[in-house]
Amino acid sequence: VLPGDHDLAQSVGPTNFIQVFKDGHYKVSLENINFVFLDNSANFTPILPSTISWFNDIINDVDLLILSQPIFTDSLNLPFQKMFMGSTVTQPDPNFLENQQRVRRQRDEIIKKVRDSSVKAVIAGDHHKSSVAIDPVNSKLTHHTLGSISTELNGLPQRLIQTPRFSILNIYSDEIGRA
Repeated sequence: VLPGDHDLAQSVGPTNFIQVFKDGHYKVSLENINFVFLDNSANFTPILPSTISWFNDIINDVDLLILSQPIFTDSLNLPFQKMFMGSTVTQPDPNFLENQQRVRRQRDEIIKKVRDSSVKAVIAGDHHKSSVAIDPVNSKLTHHTLGSISTELNGLPQRLIQTPRFSILNIYSDEIGRA
């Protein structure tokens, strides 16, 4: 389980989430497939150096990376195109600008590590539209962004963007990441 940005906002930080679900980063192996879960949900808040160090140590032995926020979204239609970890459509409050730039630098480091690793797919939430994109640098890597199951966003019906939905991940031994 990973929190989303709204989970943290409504809890006023990660403390409540961590008390219930524990750390937001861990590795799970199922049927010789290695999953890594990495919480990057706190908008404009850099991931702790100890967590980045852990991630760097284990990323080379990972098949599927599960994130709270995407690290690549070029294939999404507006308003979500180019919205990824540390990036937004509108500029944040100037007080947050320095943290936003730090988070974007972290995102750049993370995506480079992922592209250079054995990761076959990145699966992320945080958007209200589902999409799948082949990575432009590593064609063996796909980015899956999961849409919303809610019916409303800022008072507007979600059906203007996409019908409410959820995603099911099927993994086939000969096609990890292309399901």
